[in-house]
Amino acid sequence: MTIAPRAALYGAILFCLAVSYSGTSSCREAEGGIVLSFDDRYVEEWYSLRELFIRYKARATFFITGFDRLDEEGVRMLKELQHDGHEIGSHGFRHVNATQFVKGRRVQDYLKEEILPSVEAMMMKGFTPTSFSYPYGAHNRAIDEIVAPYFKRIRGTAPSSRGKGLENMKDIYYKCDGQKILYGVGIDSSYGHSIGDIIKGLDYAKMQKEIILLHSHRPSGDGSPYTLPPSAIEEILRHASEIGLKFYTFSELR
Repeated sequence: MTIAPRAALYGAILFCLAVSYSGTSSCREAEGGIVLSFDDRYVEEWYSLRELFIRYKARATFFITGFDRLDEEGVRMLKELQHDGHEIGSHGFRHVNATQFVKGRRVQDYLKEEILPSVEAMMMKGFTPTSFSYPYGAHNRAIDEIVAPYFKRIRGTAPSSRGKGLENMKDIYYKCDGQKILYGVGIDSSYGHSIGDIIKGLDYAKMQKEIILLHSHRPSGDGSPYTLPPSAIEEILRHASEIGLKFYTFSELR
C-alpha cells in the first residue's frame, strides 16, 4: 500500500476540518440531544442496525480500530452507513492504551505509530476521520496536545460510573461550548447501567437542554462483556425520539 506523504495528509485533514466547521448552525438551538457511538470493529453487527437507525431517523458515530484489516465487504458496509448520515471516526491503528504506550517513549511516537497510520488507512479507502476516540479512554494532557490538531472532536471515557446515576455524571453532557475533548459513558453490559438508568439520563439531557454522550461496542443479546442487546438500543432510540432529543454525530457538534 502506498502511503501518502505525511505533510500532504496533514494538509488534507486540516482542509476537511475547516470545511466541516463552516456554514453550520449552532447546537445551542437544540432542545437537548444525544450522541451515540460504537467502538472497535464490529462492522457487520453495526450494519445489522441500519434499518433500526432509519426507522428512528437516528445517526451514530462508529469509531474504527485496525481499519487496514477490514475486508472489502466491511468497507462497503461502512460506506453505506456513512451514506445514511452516520459518521466513521478513528479509534486508533492498533487499539493501544495511549498512557501506557508513552511510558518511557516520546509522545510523538504515539502520533507516528497509532494516529497517523489509522488516518492514512482510512483515507486510502475514501474516509477522512474528523473525530477520534481513545481506546480504553486512556489519555493525558501531553497526548491530547499532540493528537488534538488532527481531529475536530475527541472522545474520552467518563471516570468510573458503576453505581452512579447518569443524571449525576455532569461530564457526559455537552453544553455546546466548543469543548474539543468530550467524555462519554459506557452503556454496555460491562458498565452496570440499566436501561432505566439510561432513560433517566436521556430525560435529564432534555430537561437541561444539553447533549448526552453514550458509547457502546458490540450489539448483541448474548450477555458477553461489552455487548448491548439490539432491543436496548431500540428502546434508547425510541425514547430519545419520543422526547424530542436531536441525534448528533461527533463532528456535528459545534
